[in-house]
Amino acid sequence: MLVTDAQGKEVQALRDAWRSEGAQSTDAWNPVQVPAPRTAGAYGVVFEAMWPDGSTSRSTRTGVQVKTKAQAELEDSEFRAGSAALMAVLGRAKTQGIDWCDTQKAMAWLRAQPEVQSVTPGEGGYSYQVRKNPSGVLVHCH
Repeated sequence: MLVTDAQGKEVQALRDAWRSEGAQSTDAWNPVQVPAPRTAGAYGVVFEAMWPDGSTSRSTRTGVQVKTKAQAELEDSEFRAGSAALMAVLGRAKTQGIDWCDTQKAMAWLRAQPEVQSVTPGEGGYSYQVRKNPSGVLVHCH
């Protein structure tokens, strides 16, 4: 297995990440732990097969993002805040008896909520986005 930087340059070679030693099935392969690169940033993972004749083949590059502990904690905190904001909106809607399928009233109510960033009408329903929440909410009623 090879780790590459964002430009595709090899930064780490893990030649023994998977070793079959002539095994006929993957059950005999022994995985080893792969250390993450020491510097945060965009990297890629490429798998390289070495054949008995000495030739090699490489897979397509798969992108990965290595983060510092502080970056991961910040993202986790932001995700939790976004989830809490969505739950607050849903809790108030339940308490106030909002009928999600009464599109005009529900959309007006959503627009009045401080946590709601946007409300967009659509065919057969609408969607809304809560601030700091990575996922939008789609409401579709029949």
